[in-house]
Amino acid sequence: MADKQNQKISQVYDDWADWFPYIYGPIDHTMQLFSNCVENSLKKRLPSGIVIDAGCGTGLSTKALLDAGYDVIGVDLSEKSLNVASDWLVPEYGDRVKFVHADISNLPESYHGIADGLFASTSLLAHALTSTAVKKMTSSLCGLVRAGGVLAIAHYDYQRLMSVEPDIAPSQPVFTSDNSGPFIFFQQRSWSGEPRSRRYRTEYFRLGLDGTIRKLDVDYLATPLSEITEILAENGCQAIAWLEPGETGFFKPIGLVTKNPVPDSHFRANRLEHVASNMHPIGNNNVAGKFQFFPEDLDQNPFEEEPSYKESTLQVLKRPNSPDVITRRKQVSLVMFSGGVDSVYTLYRLLKESDDEIIAHHIHFINREGRHKAEDIACRQIVQHLKTMVRPFIYTESSIDRRRFQAFGMDDMAVAFEVGVIANSFLIDRGHMIDRWTTGTCLEEELEYYGQEEVERFEHILNTAAASCYPSPAPRFFQLKIIPKRDQIAYMGETLTRLCWTCRKPVWKDDGTAEECGQCKTCNLMTRIRNGEETIKSKPKQSLRDATVFETKP
Repeated sequence: MADKQNQKISQVYDDWADWFPYIYGPIDHTMQLFSNCVENSLKKRLPSGIVIDAGCGTGLSTKALLDAGYDVIGVDLSEKSLNVASDWLVPEYGDRVKFVHADISNLPESYHGIADGLFASTSLLAHALTSTAVKKMTSSLCGLVRAGGVLAIAHYDYQRLMSVEPDIAPSQPVFTSDNSGPFIFFQQRSWSGEPRSRRYRTEYFRLGLDGTIRKLDVDYLATPLSEITEILAENGCQAIAWLEPGETGFFKPIGLVTKNPVPDSHFRANRLEHVASNMHPIGNNNVAGKFQFFPEDLDQNPFEEEPSYKESTLQVLKRPNSPDVITRRKQVSLVMFSGGVDSVYTLYRLLKESDDEIIAHHIHFINREGRHKAEDIACRQIVQHLKTMVRPFIYTESSIDRRRFQAFGMDDMAVAFEVGVIANSFLIDRGHMIDRWTTGTCLEEELEYYGQEEVERFEHILNTAAASCYPSPAPRFFQLKIIPKRDQIAYMGETLTRLCWTCRKPVWKDDGTAEECGQCKTCNLMTRIRNGEETIKSKPKQSLRDATVFETKP
């Protein structure tokens, strides 16, 4: 039975190999259709590698995969279609493409696990005409992909089609043309049985303007997406997302599937590894005093993440009176941005080295020193420079006025509260949360003396963000690798560094511009860096517990 079905399919595709590439419209439009499909499905999880193009036909999807950077093995039952694809693509792509005339479900054992990914843009699983055959086909497709590999499989949501379509459902006609001249193409499904059977026939029509008519027909089995999902899971696949046409630009849903084990490339829980009890206390008789951090202590920073190019975790879109849709989107990173070197370095690096959607937020901390005015000028210049020279991003602002208070409060606590305000606002606008947030820091700041309450206070900072986000979950806190300020400046370059504001007590001149005071803590650090002095303390050879030079007063 399967052999007869394969012979019929092969004959059908042999018959229409010369006009199939044109049934979607002009060839440039069709290639864009397939390119969008690859970019918005397989490319989201698999950046490169060997991909099997299952049911490649005349090579439209094969070319899209090659243009996306993959090496491709095209497999199809139609020898004529493969000849068309080979004549078209091999001269341009050479050894990067190979074509195999075979039944995709019966490839030799040498092909098992050979591919990093698999792409099937035709209704491949619907060609299997029994539930047993569907399971065998799915198992075969999964078996061709290595562990951790990705499959992108096109398949209609037949549960929906069978409930809403009439027994005979013609498609919209397409006016197009090929090498033989213009023609009109359309297709129609013919369902049978009452209640409606899963078996149906699709008839394909080519109506030539010269009065010629060509008709082909193929039998299919309608299997709902929910059942395909279950079969994929049985074959060791997870992270199964069905992407709707609106997400991919393709005309039918694409199942995006990862074969176990699914790479762990996403969230890690917020936690503190370097609590005070693990640090080296400074003082005699184990009296709690200050704590001295050194670079070695930060080697296992639990919050460290690279900028990276990756998508966020799956997102479920709730739709009234319709099935939920699982989508993927770009990761959203929030940078709490002061206009100083540390936060500008963080923002600049994320813009350059990731494809995250970036939000930079500046808080105007209004105090008696008047620093907020200098920071405001710096931030606006920096934002304009980065948007022009790197790429667009979102920039927002808020203000906290404490000019009438003696206590200014801890900046990071107020920053964390604003994170919640921003995250909730973003959720209302977009329907999903910000994924992660960060602030600027440098190695000099992280290695300062801390008392136990300062170390423990960081837990309260994270709790403040969580409380402000409630009842939604808070974005995770992360840090880029903590490096000296000198290295940040070298990465940023002279132009961008010059735009930063680094003084805590600006001196305002008559012309309304500000200059550095030259005396505050940050000015002193910047002076040492500009003079080429070492700003990172080395760890003493003796135990800090026995040292007296670092002893603090009660």
